[in-house]
Amino acid sequence: MVAQAFDTLTIVASDPNGNDRINATGTAEPYTTVTVTWPDGTQTYNIPVNAEGNWTVESPTSQNTGELSATFIDLAGNMSSPVITRYVDLTPPVKPTVFVSNADNDRFPTASGSMFGEFQTGTTITVTWPDGTMTAGIPLDAAGNWTVESSNQQASGNVIAQAADPAGNTSPEAVAPWEADFYAQIDFDAEPINATNIIYKGQLFDVSGTVTDVEDGQTVTVTISGDKGSSKVFKTIVENGKWKVSDIDSSDLKLGALGISATVFDQAGNETSNVWVTAVFNFPSIEVLDAMTVVEGENSQFIISLETALEYDVEITYQTQSGTANQGSDFIGKTGVLILKAGQNFVAVDVATLDDVIDEADEEHYSLQLLSVKVHIGDRVFALPLGKAEAQAAIKDNDRGFVVDTRAIVHINPASVIYESQVLNITGYVEDIEDGQEVTVALSSVLGGVKEYHVIIANGQWSITNIDYSQFLDGSAVSLAVTATATDQAGNTASDGEVFTILPLPTVRVTDNPTVKEGDQAEFTFSLDQEQPYDVYLTFTSLSGSAGADEDFENLSGGLWIRAGQKQVTVYVSTKQDVIVEVDENFMVIILTAHLDLDGDGEISATDLPIRVLPSANEIILDDDTLTDTEHINNVRIETVSIDNHLTLLEQVQEKTVITGQAILPEDTAEYTLIIKIYSHTYEATVATDGSWTLTVPTIDLLQDDDLKVEAFLSSKDNLGNSAESSHYLNYKLERDIEALEGATLDILHVAQDDRLSLVEQEQGTAIIEGIFSLPPDVRESSLAVLVGNTTYLVSLGEDGSWQVNVRMEDLLVDLDRTVIAILTVIDQSGNSDTLVKSRVYSIDTELLLSKEKNDVGLEKITSLPVLQTVQVPQANDKVFAIEVVAEEKDKVNELPDTGENLDWTLTATGILLLTLVAFLKKKQSLDKL
Repeated sequence: MVAQAFDTLTIVASDPNGNDRINATGTAEPYTTVTVTWPDGTQTYNIPVNAEGNWTVESPTSQNTGELSATFIDLAGNMSSPVITRYVDLTPPVKPTVFVSNADNDRFPTASGSMFGEFQTGTTITVTWPDGTMTAGIPLDAAGNWTVESSNQQASGNVIAQAADPAGNTSPEAVAPWEADFYAQIDFDAEPINATNIIYKGQLFDVSGTVTDVEDGQTVTVTISGDKGSSKVFKTIVENGKWKVSDIDSSDLKLGALGISATVFDQAGNETSNVWVTAVFNFPSIEVLDAMTVVEGENSQFIISLETALEYDVEITYQTQSGTANQGSDFIGKTGVLILKAGQNFVAVDVATLDDVIDEADEEHYSLQLLSVKVHIGDRVFALPLGKAEAQAAIKDNDRGFVVDTRAIVHINPASVIYESQVLNITGYVEDIEDGQEVTVALSSVLGGVKEYHVIIANGQWSITNIDYSQFLDGSAVSLAVTATATDQAGNTASDGEVFTILPLPTVRVTDNPTVKEGDQAEFTFSLDQEQPYDVYLTFTSLSGSAGADEDFENLSGGLWIRAGQKQVTVYVSTKQDVIVEVDENFMVIILTAHLDLDGDGEISATDLPIRVLPSANEIILDDDTLTDTEHINNVRIETVSIDNHLTLLEQVQEKTVITGQAILPEDTAEYTLIIKIYSHTYEATVATDGSWTLTVPTIDLLQDDDLKVEAFLSSKDNLGNSAESSHYLNYKLERDIEALEGATLDILHVAQDDRLSLVEQEQGTAIIEGIFSLPPDVRESSLAVLVGNTTYLVSLGEDGSWQVNVRMEDLLVDLDRTVIAILTVIDQSGNSDTLVKSRVYSIDTELLLSKEKNDVGLEKITSLPVLQTVQVPQANDKVFAIEVVAEEKDKVNELPDTGENLDWTLTATGILLLTLVAFLKKKQSLDKL
């Protein structure tokens, strides 16, 4: 019969440490052992019972709600009946950590974090997003890490994470701020079309620009809008922050103003657009002007005139044509092709007339014809429109007397007021003055200065185009006196005068009331510097800053008129009210284009004048939201590390570095702590009343941190005990020193004093080689070797910048190259290494030796020969290369390895030096075999 154990077993279960491990206690027979079976089915054996009959044990792992049992075995080996009790898990999990990121800026944030310490299997995370939606049941991996991405796009706000164990106990909430991406910007290049930004009908042209905070691969939509609603749409892809649409055909575009808009969405869905205004023109016409009348034997000159200079070369084909004057007898015919260079608007063609002794009609005529006029743009050829394609020339007979006249009149055509940026053309006509005569036009003003032009009369007309009048401008209205004087062939002189008024180009700007509260209207006033006699048309748009279009303010764009006699117009932009506590935000309104409607047709065309636009207005929206008494939220941000988040080499040697940032603390904050962590050190910073903070830290901390990261942790409480935590980190960069030889020099001064081994010197056992050197200021280690033949000499560097080595004469005599090589190796404080190599050639006398008696004369005492040491240098093919090394100084001998030892070839100057010598000797051996 089996004996029964004495049944005195009891069990009590609790979790006094709050770590989810059950603490089981109870009583049993003294000096027996107890076995406990935990709720998860695992067991703990051999729990000793003390003399008083008490026992206790803690579960090795965290446990959930369930039953646990205990049995004991008495000294006779008998097992008791199990005693069962129920354990209820009431211990909440620890608060998880939470971080928020959005690597692709798509406004689908990713929340991630960890559970530190112990946690129960089956514990999950619930995340609450800024829009109030929740993602529950997020599992933990074996290390306690978790991650989840929002299924919705999120606005800025807080992301909250909370852990729950299988028993339903929940942890305190962990909060991390989330700032959504609401910024994107697209711009046109400074010359988005070409150097002049002018488009001629039929021309192929490109449009290009850049983007900011828009990812590569996003689609840019370019819309080209012409007159009366005509438009063309193109799409292109952002690449390396740039976009371009190429080879746009302007053949079907209407003449006149052309608006080009570019629109793009970033991956976060932010839309941005910009507008560029240009125009489509017909190619300028070209004409040939009649030549002045000349006396037979003189040259006739035809002027071929282009209406407006082009930025392309113009090819002109022409020929002369007989009239009453015959080619060959009255003039020398001319046919050819000439080039009107880019930027020029006229060219002259001279035709020689022939002198004779025949009394004939006073005037005989012939002509110059334009056959074709072409311009090459890219792969296309365009024909320019011809104005006057044929011009006349007259030849006056000189074989009988001239008729003398006494009448001559010159006129200046009056002009209306012009603006200083407009082209000034002065024209006129003459009476009883022959074609080909010269008109002298003088410009002057009361401010002083005179400018003079000379022009030829053609068909009774004269003109001066594109006059440079800049020297007369002074920023205000200028009266310009113009005088024209001409003399006919009979010597009669006539003149005329007019006064032209030049007005300064007006300016326009947009101003605002600098700040406005959320929900109020912002006023933007478009103002001219002075009233104008013409209507002014403006196009404008609002631009996001830290305030977002449609989210914080009404997105507004369009056009408006400032009528003649008016000076300003006001536009109102509505801002939007929210309940989010945030920093004050800004946006702006900019003027895109501004033109004077010179022709008064109520439309802006190529004939209307653009005016100057002054810088844009910047509106600040003041945040008027405050936190309720039931919540407390803070935010911290690191803005700069050493101004630009980049420590230069000069900044790295400074003792201190300044870090700045911003923090948002609610008005009812009772206490806060701002901790800045760098490397393994933490610092406490103080937040100023404007929310800024500044901290000066040892630069060495920034240099020692392999992560190159500064972290900020802000915790605060309000008067009601509500608390908040936030964090931020910022990466910085270090400029690296990669140049080892900065300031290093090396030279060999001479071999045996004069680079020549005389017969007497050849009798000696050694010779001296001397040189000079300099080392970089940041040198850490250096080594110098001199290679003579196949022998290497390690040389000590003198403190005065000189070096000297005593070499064996035998090595100098057997070296077929007759060249000494010096190699200097330097390792700087940053660990960069490099070598500097110099060589010097010497000569050897080959004349017969002198007699023994003469050889002894003047010889110095032969010094002891240097001792050779063989060093085995390992190679990449696991073989070794033996080189013979001589080290005269004790410290140089100590740098070489003893037999059986290895030298760290890559980390010492001597090691690098010997590896360099191996390369030299291998090359030398290869050359010797040829």
